[in-house]
Amino acid sequence: MPKKRDHNVDKGKNVDDNDDVIPEEEAVHSGTQLKKLRERLALCEAAKQEYLDGWQRAQADMVNVRRAAEEARASAREDGITSALGTIIPALDAFNAAMRDPSWSHMDARFREGILSIHTSLLSALKSLSVEEIGEAGEGFDPNAHEAVSEVKVGDPKKDHMIAEVLQRGYIRKGRVIRPAKVSVYTLES
Repeated sequence: MPKKRDHNVDKGKNVDDNDDVIPEEEAVHSGTQLKKLRERLALCEAAKQEYLDGWQRAQADMVNVRRAAEEARASAREDGITSALGTIIPALDAFNAAMRDPSWSHMDARFREGILSIHTSLLSALKSLSVEEIGEAGEGFDPNAHEAVSEVKVGDPKKDHMIAEVLQRGYIRKGRVIRPAKVSVYTLES
């Protein structure tokens, strides 16, 4: 007479319908049945590990995709700001040129105040974007931040490679030069 398998033990498991009944001959050879079950368990565990590994790889890939997307968004934002700054900076150049012109001092005081107010507003807007002006007469020449467009010969070795005059302001944002300052540099006479 065939033995019935206890269904309480198999609840929730995927068991083939053919496995419900164990013939008596097989019950006698339980060592063979146990070996088959162990082989089947090993296959199931290997499949489970493969699925787990795949899931973990997918999770890691998703984290990497999110990180890459965030970096791309940040880079696009920075590129957009830099591009916008490239269109604003020439307006500051025009203000600076107007204020250096000899006729500046002969203009109506109220007109000059208005122009200075607009200039200050532009500088304030740039400062809110972490933009700073670079290039001051008397500071050391830095080829990363300054572009030498002319030389002024000097006999004083202390002034060698110092900025003599700023011809056009430069701008830097978060350590990155947006535009180098165009300067005249002191060099020693030969």
